[in-house]
Amino acid sequence: MSLNPDVKQAIKRYRRRALLARRAMLAVLSLMIVLVMVLVIVPYAAGNTTFSPLVRGTGGRTALLIAALVVLVLFLVGMVTFYVPSIIRDGAAFGALTVGAGGFDIAKLGRFLNTLDQVSEEAGVPAPRVKVIRGDRPNALAFEADGGPEIGVTVAALEADLTYAQVGAIMAHELGGILAGDYLARPGPITPDALITGLFALYTALALFAVPMAGSGGRPLVAVAVGFILWMALLLMVFFNKKRRNARGHDDILADSIAVRLTGEPAPLLDAVKKLDSLVNNAKDSPLPVNDMGLDHMFMPPYRWSETPQDLLRRQRDELGLKWSDASVQSRAARMTTNLEELSAWGKGLVAERIANLEAIEEGRWMAFERGGRAVGGTAL
Repeated sequence: MSLNPDVKQAIKRYRRRALLARRAMLAVLSLMIVLVMVLVIVPYAAGNTTFSPLVRGTGGRTALLIAALVVLVLFLVGMVTFYVPSIIRDGAAFGALTVGAGGFDIAKLGRFLNTLDQVSEEAGVPAPRVKVIRGDRPNALAFEADGGPEIGVTVAALEADLTYAQVGAIMAHELGGILAGDYLARPGPITPDALITGLFALYTALALFAVPMAGSGGRPLVAVAVGFILWMALLLMVFFNKKRRNARGHDDILADSIAVRLTGEPAPLLDAVKKLDSLVNNAKDSPLPVNDMGLDHMFMPPYRWSETPQDLLRRQRDELGLKWSDASVQSRAARMTTNLEELSAWGKGLVAERIANLEAIEEGRWMAFERGGRAVGGTAL
C-alpha cells in the first residue's frame, strides 16, 4: 500500500516550508554581504568616490589587500572561537544520545521490529533500522545515520508496560517523522546550517571593516549611521534565524497524524502519549539533561525534573573536578533556570496539543492535513 494523497500533500508542504525558510535565510545573508562589498568595500579599495554615496575616501590596492587580510583573519578567528567548539560539542552530544546500548532483552525488541515492519508496509516504504540506545526512561527518536535515518528506542522502552498496539503507534509516529524528512540531523561542518553560520561570520567581519571605510573623508556621522544599520541588520537576521531553527523542530502533530493513518486507530497512540508522559515526566528520580540535544525530536520530551540547576552544576563540578565557587554555581544556575522554565512550558503545551489533536482525529478532524498548515507551539510551520 501507499500513503493517501492528503498525507502526501501535507508532507510536501512541510518539506517545502522548511526548504524555503533555509533558502530565504541564505539569500538574505548573501544579499547583505554583496551590498556591503558593492556599496562600501569595493568602491573604497578601487578609489571610486562617485559610485556609492557611502564612500568619499579611497584606499587603493594596498587598502584592498589589507581589507582582505583583516576580513580573513576576523573570519578565521570567529570560526575557530565560536563555530569549531560548537561543532565538537554538538557532535559529542549527538554521539552520546544515539550510542548503542548493550545487555537488553532481544526478545522484547521483537515487538518494535514487527510493528515497524507492519506500518512500513502500510506506507509502502522499506522499514528503517532500529537501534537500541541508552536511556533510563522509555522513549524513542528518529535520527540521521550513515545508512539513512534510524529509529532509536531506549532500553527502558523495551521494559515498559506497553501493549502491542501502543508499541506500533510509537513506531508509526517515528516513521511518520522520517517520511516527512523530520528527524534529528547529525551535526557536522558540511551542512546547510553550517553554511549559514559561516555566512554570519563573514558578514560580521565585513561589516566591522566597512564602518571605518564609510567614515573616511571626515564623515564620522556616516560611519555611525552605517554601523548602526549593519548592526541592526545583523540582530534581525540572528532573530529570524533563531525563529527558523525553532520552527524546524520536530512536528509531532504531523507525525502523530501520519501514524494514525498508518495504524488506522488513534486510541493506541493517545494512550501511548499519556503513558509515556507519566513515565517520563512524573518519575521521582529525574535528573536534568546535560544539554538539549534531540529533546524536541523525542517521542516524549522531558519537561519535569526532580533535580534543580544548582544540583546539576554541583554534580558536574564534583564529577569533572571543576573549580567553580558556590557564587559561580548560583550565577550559572540563574541563567539555566530561565531556559528550563521555557522548556518546561513548551513540553507541557506540546503534550496538551498532541492529546487535543488525537481527540480531534477521533471525532474525524485532521488538522495536520488541512491545506495551509497549522501552528506548532505558537510557531507557524
